[in-house]
Amino acid sequence: MAEPHSKLDQSEPCVAVPVAAAHEAVVRILPRAGCTPHLANEVADHLVEASLSGIDSHGIMRVLQYAEQMQQGYMRAQAGAMTICLGGGNRATWRQIMDMSGQPD
Repeated sequence: MAEPHSKLDQSEPCVAVPVAAAHEAVVRILPRAGCTPHLANEVADHLVEASLSGIDSHGIMRVLQYAEQMQQGYMRAQAGAMTICLGGGNRATWRQIMDMSGQPD
């Protein structure tokens, strides 16, 4: 059986970083890639929350990847977020989301 593979390099010891310092680092990095300070703060909130929740693969380790993708035009640095709630615990399918947005998929 093959060894499991991870994109995370865990050969180095983990470094404990205070929450405020991690948040501030993200807030400083993303505006350099074109984000507004407000959007950088929102992204920082979510990345730090993911890291604190033990979901490191969706946490602050992503900030440099996001900044690079923004600079390359792969991600829109000025894009906003939209939350879609269908109520009753229902989840929206991609088709429902695209239909609600009025944009072609």
